[in-house]
Amino acid sequence: MQRAGRLDCCNRIGHGLNANMLRRWVVESAQRSQFQPAKTTTTLVPARPAPGFLPVKLAPAPPAQAADISIELQHARGAIQIHWPIAASSQCAQWLREVLA
Repeated sequence: MQRAGRLDCCNRIGHGLNANMLRRWVVESAQRSQFQPAKTTTTLVPARPAPGFLPVKLAPAPPAQAADISIELQHARGAIQIHWPIAASSQCAQWLREVLA
């Protein structure tokens, strides 16, 4: 029994085509015909129409806690910790310049 496409391959080899390429083409053609998807038509319809605008209520953000500036100075008699309010940062910088001068 002769395999499908074999006579066609033999005919093309006689015309100078590469036998390996012909074999590959036969295998790929068989695979394509084996796995062709069924031709069906699917229509997608939304379940319900989507609104143009959907309002979202957000919870208010918690107020940010004011952080303090923390400074730790090492001294011969011990360490000194200083906490300065962040709102008065310019005064803290001035004080620090005077202490370090």
